[in-house]
Amino acid sequence: MKRLCLFVLCLFTLNMVIFSLENKNKIYEVKNVLVATYSGVIVPVAYEYINTSIDRLNDEEFDLLIIRLDTPGGLDSSMREIIKKMLSSKKPICVYIYPKGARAASAGVFITMASHIA
Repeated sequence: MKRLCLFVLCLFTLNMVIFSLENKNKIYEVKNVLVATYSGVIVPVAYEYINTSIDRLNDEEFDLLIIRLDTPGGLDSSMREIIKKMLSSKKPICVYIYPKGARAASAGVFITMASHIA
């Protein structure tokens, strides 16, 4: 009886592990992508630009927003507003540090971390 219970428990555990691994790597089809490129200091103008891009993402027929970012950092207040807007987005946002040699320092790090895909 103990062997049967142990066998059933092992099967159940194995089934749960396989099921959890199966659902981790989903592939989504993305048809329309909006790309916004921002290079510079994170200031209110950056917030307005990214805010407009996120509004377009949610209002129009885009599936994903890619923000190509190159910033040395910037204002805390603008960064917080950008992050709030990103977190309230109905659709996914990807922050991509671009071009080669670009950086996302200071406020750029937090903006990148707030994205759905980095």
